Amino acid sequence: MGKSGGGKKKKSGGGGTNKVTTDSSKPNVNGGNTSDTQILFLKRAQELKEEGTKKYQAGDYAGALERYSKGLKLVPDDHPNRAVFHSNRAACLLQINPIDYEEVISECSLALKIQPGFTRALLRRAKAFEALGKVDLAVEDVNEVLKAEPNHKEAMEMSRQQLASSTKDDVKKNHTDCSSCCSEETEGKMDDWIHDFAELFRTRLRIDPEAHVDIHDLAVDRCNEALEETLTSEEAQPLFEEAAGKFQQVAALALLDWGKVLILAAEKRNLLEESTVTGEAYEWVKQRYIMGKEKYEQALSIKPEFYDGLRDLGVVNLEIAKLQCSFAVQQKIILSVWEDSTEVLNLFQSAEEKIKAATEMLEKKEENKKEASEMLMIWGNILYERSQLECETGVQGWEKNLESALERYRLAGVSESDISVSLENHCSNQAASAKGDEKEEGN
Repeated sequence: MGKSGGGKKKKSGGGGTNKVTTDSSKPNVNGGNTSDTQILFLKRAQELKEEGTKKYQAGDYAGALERYSKGLKLVPDDHPNRAVFHSNRAACLLQINPIDYEEVISECSLALKIQPGFTRALLRRAKAFEALGKVDLAVEDVNEVLKAEPNHKEAMEMSRQQLASSTKDDVKKNHTDCSSCCSEETEGKMDDWIHDFAELFRTRLRIDPEAHVDIHDLAVDRCNEALEETLTSEEAQPLFEEAAGKFQQVAALALLDWGKVLILAAEKRNLLEESTVTGEAYEWVKQRYIMGKEKYEQALSIKPEFYDGLRDLGVVNLEIAKLQCSFAVQQKIILSVWEDSTEVLNLFQSAEEKIKAATEMLEKKEENKKEASEMLMIWGNILYERSQLECETGVQGWEKNLESALERYRLAGVSESDISVSLENHCSNQAASAKGDEKEEGN
């Protein structure tokens, strides 16, 4: 199967990434010189950084980490912007439990290697050093910030806390010594005071001075009575429903973030870019995708009307389907007799259903046009990839899915020239071209 993105026509078979550019300037992403390509990559990296920042500010730290990681891949190794991406990844890692402090230190060190004296990277590394008990190293990082910025508030506060921590043991020791000197005298005075007050309290309550009174039990009883009345009141019911909704949302988000972590592990090993893939590597990546998919499904079972869950589940179904197609082509399996083709087509179908549902939710919310365009692109890619496999395996109706894919691309704002290239690269045209070549050779 060929590429769905614009650029030079490729006649090689096999499932690729099949993306169409939606950049407002409508560039030919596979054409042009290296400089033009780098400019496009850097622009997309900046967009991913901004998306990651929005995710971070919204408390979606795993989602932010995903965006920063993708953006980092697009920035050249010698570009100074890599420092920001590494530092931002460290900020996300500091918010995701359990915190991997060693990884935080590694990310900050990479940022500082590119941009020495980077304030945010130094302070984040100092926090990680402190958590691991490496106080001296933490102090060095904080002092380096204060040397360059003497009035930096966060660095000044961290320095103050470090100083307080260093004298904490001495303070505790002195307090212990002082307590041992006067504890007996104080205890005697407190006993007399408590006894006198208890006598007065009993008298005021008209309680027999000789009788035992358990104030704790009395307080608990009164609280339970008040609590029972409050819980059963009509005014409390809407509050309970609101609380249940909040807990539902938190549970769904937690499962979604868990799934994203597993997906990130799979994406880190991008088999689609490798020339040769072992069966063991393929199964490892596929398993991570499936585990992530299961977490997404659990999130949706808790909160069915969950836009992020529907979108991400649709995307991971597409990625699993593309992975299986690519591996089959690499293994030189004839797709027309491929046993797993039905399973993969079902993945495409499920992906389309989830993206369609998410798009409908997005339309109701009237969200920004950029996100709506991205959803149309994802939907178009699903239909395009599906039509290629259907064409290869002889399934009826692939032409309709191809036309629907092109329609989604147009709605997303893709240029007609890129759409034309996508159509030319479709496996149906490549097959026809191959037959034409064979016919010419025969003549």
